[in-house]
Amino acid sequence: MKHLQKLYLSHNLMQRFPLELVKDGEKLPELTLLDLSSNHIKVLPVKQLRVLPAWLSNRLYLHGNQLTCNCELYELFWHWHVRQLASTIDFREELQCYLHAQQRTVSVFSLNGSDGMNCSVVRETGMEAHLEETVTLNCDTKQRGVNLMWVTPGNEWIQKHVDGTEGNRSIHLLGNGSLQIKQIRLEDKGTYTCYAQGEVLNETLYVTLTVFNFTQHVHQDTLNTAYTTLVGCVASVILVLIYLYLTPCRCWCRPGDRGQGEDRDSIRSSVLSATPNHETTSEKAALSRHVAFLDPPGDLQGQNGKLKPNGSQEAPGIKGHQLQPSSPHRKLSDPGSISSVFSDTPIVV
Repeated sequence: MKHLQKLYLSHNLMQRFPLELVKDGEKLPELTLLDLSSNHIKVLPVKQLRVLPAWLSNRLYLHGNQLTCNCELYELFWHWHVRQLASTIDFREELQCYLHAQQRTVSVFSLNGSDGMNCSVVRETGMEAHLEETVTLNCDTKQRGVNLMWVTPGNEWIQKHVDGTEGNRSIHLLGNGSLQIKQIRLEDKGTYTCYAQGEVLNETLYVTLTVFNFTQHVHQDTLNTAYTTLVGCVASVILVLIYLYLTPCRCWCRPGDRGQGEDRDSIRSSVLSATPNHETTSEKAALSRHVAFLDPPGDLQGQNGKLKPNGSQEAPGIKGHQLQPSSPHRKLSDPGSISSVFSDTPIVV
């Protein structure tokens, strides 16, 4: 059984797909043809069938089954049709499915129209890679055991020599014919061509490789620098907000202490106002001048109208003026005070 290459199971009333026969080539590793046509299979394992090699999908016949219509089924058969596989090219009209919404059987390839399910058109996509990665390009041919040769976008031929060695620095062939590129660079992008030479036919496949100009994995140093910068910015914003909105308030922020603050301000202003300012006083005196004649009190007059030498009396205030003497019990016998207060010369205030 291990060397079985062709297996015909058509018209056997089978209701499920025998996935164990083709999965990973475990039971039938040399199987190249599997005919499951004209059975009662309704559902296919689409995901598993899409990864099958082309040399097996090329002769995997599924026509004549009343499959259930869906877009995944349409994508599978359309992909095989683009690859020109015999299982879809030879039996295109017999690949049908049942459309439950319309209660009728339609062609699988009509599901992309407005009368079907409006499935999107499948386009062949290439491979994508980032700098410094290792990429493997597969040459999915319809035949097994063929000679494979690759041509790079720079028209460089990649093939095995007689001694089994490859002739390139980072691009070499693997045992299954795939092309492996190590430490990929931006110059490695482009379309790679695979030539398959077999006994029955020759096949040419194209694989488009797109290389992004950056690495997929970010270095740890870059992450650390970015994290430090972010933390610094957040800390700066927090400090600015604290300075603007959380500054310690003055005494008027507390209702109970508002009166005390006003008292302190009044005391401070009174202390400052009590300090003599000669310049201000002289300026005020120059602007406002009043003449007053003062008569000495009678008890201080001595003989011949002279003052008693050691008499003391409270200095009288100036009538009609708000100014009061700074010391309440100033002796009138102080030098300079008698002549200024009790002199016949008018005092200019």
